[in-house]
Amino acid sequence: MSPPPALLFPGRLAGQPVAYQTLHRRLRNLGFPLIAARVAALRQLVLRAPAPVITKALGLEPAHAR
Repeated sequence: MSPPPALLFPGRLAGQPVAYQTLHRRLRNLGFPLIAARVAALRQLVLRAPAPVITKALGLEPAHAR
């Protein structure tokens, strides 16, 4: 059996990711523009994901998303 992949943001417990609140606090303390980063990440997701996935995620009907 192969070892689990390394985590980008490891938490305190072995094999567990860092808690959301902890990561949020650390990034905010370092001065990262968190809202702008979130908007940019969502924008990139929308550009890369297939249209049916986006319309379903946003709760839109495909005919209304034109």
